[in-house]
Amino acid sequence: MAAEELETKIRHLLRTELGVHEEVTPDAELITTGLIDSVGLVRLATFLERETGITVDNQEITVDNFGSLRRIQAYVRKRRHG
Repeated sequence: MAAEELETKIRHLLRTELGVHEEVTPDAELITTGLIDSVGLVRLATFLERETGITVDNQEITVDNFGSLRRIQAYVRKRRHG
């Protein structure tokens, strides 16, 4: 799946399932601003596993990996390519 397609799907998840109605830029802080709570993070991790085939370990669900769309994309790339 291309990066742009994954970003579009993540934005859709944020809007439709996690109730994020603000415009989310690639660098918008998702966690520290409260746009996503801990339950939302787990749902996002599960979504990434389903959509990309990667395995997300609980200890990897951090601000560094899930703090913004850009960081999520980097995390997925890293997991896919070792």
